[in-house]
Amino acid sequence: MKVLTGLFVCALLTLNQAADVIEVPEIDETFYKVEAGNWTDPEDVGFKLAAEETAADEHSQIHRLHLEGSRYHNQGAKRGLPTRTQRSATHLLKGSCPVGWWKFNNRCFIFIPNRMTWARAQRNCGFMQATLASVHDDQEYYHIQRVIAASAPDSPLTWIGGSDAQEERIWLWSDGRPFHYSNWCPGEPNNLKSQHCMQMNAEASKCWDDMQCKKLLPSVCAKNA
Repeated sequence: MKVLTGLFVCALLTLNQAADVIEVPEIDETFYKVEAGNWTDPEDVGFKLAAEETAADEHSQIHRLHLEGSRYHNQGAKRGLPTRTQRSATHLLKGSCPVGWWKFNNRCFIFIPNRMTWARAQRNCGFMQATLASVHDDQEYYHIQRVIAASAPDSPLTWIGGSDAQEERIWLWSDGRPFHYSNWCPGEPNNLKSQHCMQMNAEASKCWDDMQCKKLLPSVCAKNA
């Protein structure tokens, strides 16, 4: 009887020990070889999201710049800046100049048909990183006349950059260049009724004349090519 009891106890102990053993299944190493290419590291996910956000920001910025460019074009038209139609009509001598500008002697010129005072015309040129045109020889003056005639065949009176508003009879160019050349009409400048700004295409010979700066005229802008 004692022998049977001992065997029964031994059997129970053997069963308990077997229950405590946890079998760990063997892992097929080929799993990693097959699945490794499909694994996505969490850091990679973060980088992908960041890249997508950056692309979205860039797209938003491009869209904003496009809107600002359209807004600038519309505002420019109101200020007298050249429209797309005007630019396409004066592309023949653009060279390295912006579209709509004519190149001569390493400078770019454009005719602005909108009528403004001399000061507003000068400010309008400034919006295009330019100034009212200065003139330095006969060839350059002839070129500016061609620029005007391309848009206005009647060659109207037009503002250019000369002024003696700072001191009477001391004429200066608005771009700061030396005032060595002139093409005044006979008897001009005469400072009649405080005329301190320069208009071109005066009289039959298309010479220069001083005029009150508040007169409304078209203008010619110039800047370095």
